[in-house]
Amino acid sequence: MSFGSPAADYVENKLDLNRFITRHPVSTYYLRMDNDRLCPEGINKGDILVVDRSLTPRERQLVVGETDREFKVLHFSPRQAAQAAEMMVWGVVTAVIRKLH
Repeated sequence: MSFGSPAADYVENKLDLNRFITRHPVSTYYLRMDNDRLCPEGINKGDILVVDRSLTPRERQLVVGETDREFKVLHFSPRQAAQAAEMMVWGVVTAVIRKLH
């Protein structure tokens, strides 16, 4: 005869990082940062950006923009976006993944 663990009532389901990080799996992409330009924002070279293309950007959100076949990460500004017609907002950064070691 076996008795269950007294802690069984407090055990959570397994943590699924895809469900935790990704709201819209079909429109979510992962891009690796290739420079240290956003270090003041806490984003370092080698970090992985989780980018959701289904979201509409809001003021000051980090977005990935595309211009001349090159991606750039910047803070969204509707006023600047209207002036810079050559820059297309590709997606909204929703998370950053970083290895510590």
